Amino acid sequence: MPLWCYVLPAVAAKLGWLPHPHPAYATITNAALPCALALLLIGTDLPSVVRTGPRALGAAAIGSAGILLGAPLGAWILRAHLPPDAWKGAGALAGTGFAIDREMMARRLGFDGLCENSMDAVSDRDFVIEFVAAAAIAMIHLSRLAEDFIIYSTTEFGFIELSDAVSTGSSLMPQKKNPDSLELIRGKAGRVFGHHAALLAMMKGLPLAYNKDMQEDKEALFDSIDTLQSSLRVMTTVLGNARLNGERTRAAVLHGFMNATDLADYLVRRGLEFRRAHEVVGRAVAYAIEHGKSLEQLSLDEFKQFSPLFEDSLYTALQLESSLANKPARGGTSPDRVAEALARAKAELR
Repeated sequence: MPLWCYVLPAVAAKLGWLPHPHPAYATITNAALPCALALLLIGTDLPSVVRTGPRALGAAAIGSAGILLGAPLGAWILRAHLPPDAWKGAGALAGTGFAIDREMMARRLGFDGLCENSMDAVSDRDFVIEFVAAAAIAMIHLSRLAEDFIIYSTTEFGFIELSDAVSTGSSLMPQKKNPDSLELIRGKAGRVFGHHAALLAMMKGLPLAYNKDMQEDKEALFDSIDTLQSSLRVMTTVLGNARLNGERTRAAVLHGFMNATDLADYLVRRGLEFRRAHEVVGRAVAYAIEHGKSLEQLSLDEFKQFSPLFEDSLYTALQLESSLANKPARGGTSPDRVAEALARAKAELR
């Protein structure tokens, strides 16, 4: 879906790209569509009005004032019908002086369609900005995944062990194992963010149509491609050289009263509203901390100090396996739901 559809969701919804737009999008649409319609109304009166066609702000060709106003209109609305792979074929800025069949030429050259406004065609760099924006978003997620692996591979956590293939030793400390591959991915993310910001800054003050400033899009685009591609390859290698320490992760879960919410859910299932259940379990946790015990180590009599709804079955609710199994909604953490999610992901990747 083109990123500009977030600005004009009504058009996108008509095309089936945003079947259920967020209410915030509608707020923007209410302001954007009247502006686009105003451009359309002005342009309707100007197709025969002659004016200079600008190139780098200087007069470069004879053109229509209507097409000048139509360029932003094309960028906002007409591009709703623009295929992803559209042929420009607009000459320098005002189109060609020969009666060529642009549709036929687009087909012969392997394009999916046409750009409908010659000035928009030569001055547009939305396709570059959209790609680099998508690359920046991808780098955000790669960076966050890298950060998780960096943290969880430390001695303090020890949840993940990275092999020597994706980590290095310290030049000073013999015992140190540095997750260099992951740190480089994390660092590279800011590089792509910078390219996106540079493209936006480059385009924001340019008059129609083409300006030499746009040459700067090449470095931003090509380096974003190289950076994202190499980061994905490195992350793939890291994932193949990481081992999960299941014993360590399980031991961590058994501390810190992480099953307190499950105990509150237990009381809710026995008829207590959650607000009261939250208070009861909070007092039970405070009591356990004061006496140096876990919830599992409290006796039934001790639990009954806080609520008569507690029975022997509470100890089953406190077990790790029960905690996982009691998250049955789609997208939850029960083993069955996780297995289903993995199966769906595998099917989509085939």
